[in-house]
Amino acid sequence: MPFVAKEVYERLQALAGGPMDANATTIRLAAQSPGKPADGNDRCFGGSGPADPRYPRSWAGIAIGSLVLITEGEEDGWYEAVVVASKPGGEFTLQWRDWPDLPMLLRRRDEMALLHPNAAAAAEA
Repeated sequence: MPFVAKEVYERLQALAGGPMDANATTIRLAAQSPGKPADGNDRCFGGSGPADPRYPRSWAGIAIGSLVLITEGEEDGWYEAVVVASKPGGEFTLQWRDWPDLPMLLRRRDEMALLHPNAAAAAEA
């Protein structure tokens, strides 16, 4: 909570229905149900609503059509790519999202990065 003048705080407190017991206040994120991750993955909370397969929230969720981050090398940045094919052994064929005319790339699961769990919400906005 940001710092506010005492008078402002007292007015807000009055509008909220009087003084509240600090010990009785519970903080909960509106996007999450308590104790249950949004996508069923017990190691990763985040996002609201059902998981969008285009934005995997776990490594196991990477599938055809998923948007992931990849790089060409240590000197380059990470850019978005779309999974266009899945091969046995955890290898994926990817196409750059912003440069579809460039050649397809082959990457293992451990050579990719996932987007932030709230990327789907940001994309819709």
